[in-house]
Amino acid sequence: MHRKLNSTYNQEKKKAALEIQLEKLKELYQWRHKTKRQYLTEHAAIQREIQQATPMEPKVDVLEKLADFLKNIVLAWDQASQEQRNRMVSCLFEIVWIQDKKVMAVTPRPEFKPFFDLQYAGMSHYMLQMRPRGDSNPRSPP
Repeated sequence: MHRKLNSTYNQEKKKAALEIQLEKLKELYQWRHKTKRQYLTEHAAIQREIQQATPMEPKVDVLEKLADFLKNIVLAWDQASQEQRNRMVSCLFEIVWIQDKKVMAVTPRPEFKPFFDLQYAGMSHYMLQMRPRGDSNPRSPP
C-alpha cells in the first residue's frame, strides 16, 4: 500500500510538470518557434504521458486491506516485547520527542509520510502545525 501511495504522489508531481510543459509548448507555438506539425506531435506525446501519470482511484477493497493491516500492527504492538516495540518505532520514525515519559511529537521517516498525510487529511491546519515546545528534546528512536 505504501508503494502504491508513494507512486501516486510521484505520478501527481509528474503530471503537474507535464502540464507545465504543455503550457510552454503552447507558448512556443504561439510565438511561432514551433511549426503546427511539431506542436501537434509534441502535444499528443505529452498528453499520452499525462494519461499514464494520472493516478487510479483506490478501490474500497484495497482500503479495507490497509485497515486490517493497521489493526494487526496494534495487535502486534500489544504482544511485542519492549525490544520489539523499539524496533517497530525505529522503522516508522526518524525522531520521537519525549517529555515526562510521554510522546509529545514524532517525525515519520520520509517513506511513511504518505500514511501520516492520509491520517491527518481531515484535521484543521492548526492541529497540523502543532510542534513540541522548544524545551522538549528530540530523541532518536531506541
